[in-house]
Amino acid sequence: MGAPQPGRPLPAADDLTRPHWDAARAGRLEVQRCHDCGLYAHPPTPCCHRCLGTDLGFEVVSGRGTVYSVTETWSGARHPYFAERVPYPVAIIELDDQPGLLMYSNLPGTAAGELPRAGAVVHFVGDEADGIPDFAVTDTPTSEAPH
Repeated sequence: MGAPQPGRPLPAADDLTRPHWDAARAGRLEVQRCHDCGLYAHPPTPCCHRCLGTDLGFEVVSGRGTVYSVTETWSGARHPYFAERVPYPVAIIELDDQPGLLMYSNLPGTAAGELPRAGAVVHFVGDEADGIPDFAVTDTPTSEAPH
């Protein structure tokens, strides 16, 4: 019998980021937003990058987006969880809610060697077990994708 397999590494939540991770664990995608000018910010920040306002909160977003960039990791995975899963995709997702609003995803369910192209439509699927906001490629247009 081998050693227990390590779980997926989880982010260390702090007071600034905890609402984002708690929402993902509850099956919702929430992103920080400035109440003064409306700019979304991810990752969360202590003040708005546009107006420097500090009246910030978290809001549910659509969960729809497109693949902005994607690559497949074949080596260099330092954490055992990922080292055992090579090759695996790493994608940057641009959310439909605001141009330039980007999040990372491993695109669970994507087969090795079958990376989606930039511009592929995705939707938030989350992972309630570990609170990581994951995305999945869909054939549904972004206006109709589940969220």
